[in-house]
Amino acid sequence: MALIFYRESTNSVVRIIDQDTFESEGLTEESVLAAGFKLFDQDLDPEENYTLALVLSEDGNSIVNRFPGKSFNEQRELIDAEENLTALNQAKETKKAAILSFLKSGIEELNWKLQRAKDLDLINGNNQAVSAVYQEIQELKDKATAYANSVDLLETIEDVQGLPTKGFL
Repeated sequence: MALIFYRESTNSVVRIIDQDTFESEGLTEESVLAAGFKLFDQDLDPEENYTLALVLSEDGNSIVNRFPGKSFNEQRELIDAEENLTALNQAKETKKAAILSFLKSGIEELNWKLQRAKDLDLINGNNQAVSAVYQEIQELKDKATAYANSVDLLETIEDVQGLPTKGFL
């Protein structure tokens, strides 16, 4: 039997030890619970179960392997793939936010042009200059949006990080 320390805040198993180690370290169930862990006493071989593949069961009464029947190395590869995908998605979201932030600052920089166009239209008695500036702003938005959407097509973190934020200009 193994004693399994489970941390609810991270939904993860953080330690697996045997009863002798538990006692030799002077641990008690109360001290483990007070430290914010759930403690499970169940049959689990840490040499067959990759710790990061272990999660709380649906009923909350035991620890289960997310990848039953997979070898230790297969479990590790699946977890690594999940972590890589999460990191890639975070990099993509960060890059898209940076692109849209740059767009916002670009539009703000066009405010002087818009004010000048309003003055020109007032003098000329039409709205051609303002329409042209609004068209320029819309084109900038369209380019930035298409560029930000193209980030989703990238397949590696290096590609995402290597994409220039100002590349839609």
